Amino acid sequence: MRFTVRQARRLSEVSQREIARKLGISVDTYRNIERHPNKATIWQAQKISEITKIPCDNIFFGGDST
Repeated sequence: MRFTVRQARRLSEVSQREIARKLGISVDTYRNIERHPNKATIWQAQKISEITKIPCDNIFFGGDST
């Protein structure tokens, strides 16, 4: 099963503020990643996977998630 970045974060019960802090970016920048997952860097995608404990292959980073 594949999840959007937002779904992965919510399943892991991590706030946008907390995940942004762990990524070292602003909350607005993180929100942009949730809206446009294809804008995430490889490092950010790997870190989001690590934080959410959901494998990168199971999180949709390939483009517009709408």
